[in-house]
Amino acid sequence: MAEKIYVGNAKKKTFQDGGSIINIMLDLDGIGDHFKNYGFTTQQGKKKLKLILSKRREIDQYGNEYYVTVDTWKPEPQQTSTPVEDESDIPF
Repeated sequence: MAEKIYVGNAKKKTFQDGGSIINIMLDLDGIGDHFKNYGFTTQQGKKKLKLILSKRREIDQYGNEYYVTVDTWKPEPQQTSTPVEDESDIPF
């Protein structure tokens, strides 16, 4: 498993009516630094970077309940197979 790349924190805020929101603070410099390795560009030319919001085991000293990391998963490169041109090449 790859080492986590931390780029932000988040706090949950609950309202009296029962609703809630999650306030997220991101390190844009950190995100930008990792775009070249983990980001991608859509067919429409938009630059994207997948992030993961994870719940902390314990709330930190600043009240953050969540942390944000860069999704470092990349698909395995597909191997290209060479087509069999002549059926006599098949060993069975």
